[in-house]
Amino acid sequence: MTTAIYKEEHFAACDSLWTNDGGLVRRDITEKKGITFNFKDSELVSFMAGNHVAIALMQAMQLSVITNEHYANLMTLYMEHTDMQMSMVVFFKSTGEIDSRFGENLSRYMVKNRVVANTLGSSGGDFASEFLYFSSKRLRKKRRKKGNFASSSGCNIVGAVNYAYTKDSASGGKVFKIQWKDGQTVYSNIPLSNQHASERYKRQLKDTLVAIHSRYDKMKNKNLNQNQNYMNTAAKQASSNSNKQVNANASSNDVPLMTMSRVINYAKIFS
Repeated sequence: MTTAIYKEEHFAACDSLWTNDGGLVRRDITEKKGITFNFKDSELVSFMAGNHVAIALMQAMQLSVITNEHYANLMTLYMEHTDMQMSMVVFFKSTGEIDSRFGENLSRYMVKNRVVANTLGSSGGDFASEFLYFSSKRLRKKRRKKGNFASSSGCNIVGAVNYAYTKDSASGGKVFKIQWKDGQTVYSNIPLSNQHASERYKRQLKDTLVAIHSRYDKMKNKNLNQNQNYMNTAAKQASSNSNKQVNANASSNDVPLMTMSRVINYAKIFS
């Protein structure tokens, strides 16, 4: 479960909370749901909703922590034991245009045949979009008398995500957002904006992948029937040297399942 909203060439935003299958908050997860990465001479920004393992593996491939072949092999292994969900949108950071090479989840919130925002199928996306719609409606009514309407957070995009927190208990935490205007970035707090942050994040991501695979190896040696619950997000109670658990969930029923064809298509992009 998560909250993610975006509108091409205008804005994209997401929450930062991870929860386990029972809805309990997981504060030990270091991965973010939106990151900056470089790909074929372009600086890109990706936002995702879905299972933690699916997101971690995709980010590892985006950041060249693993190869596309490694990604495909690991996804194949883990998908044999659990359903994996993930939706993703990738933008050119400089302009906000969607990079069509990565595809796009078409879940959206519409009013009177007008798209208010796209939601990646996230559990809080419709709530955030609802806030955007009514705040813009109020803006149109009040503009002449009181000027621009803004939420108490000072930004309607942040306000929209915060509003979703009041409706969706599985969303929360810091709001990460990027905004564009006239083909330029006007604001961004998306992680990994510099080399130092990127290298630190990649080290953390490597530790996470080791923990995930360690749990998978342990599971293989046990009775599969007794471990059917092992990987609703493919990493329940995984532990590293610090016994760090890595199971978490940022999906809803509207986030599509990962299939082998999707895995292969993503791997081909990075070939």
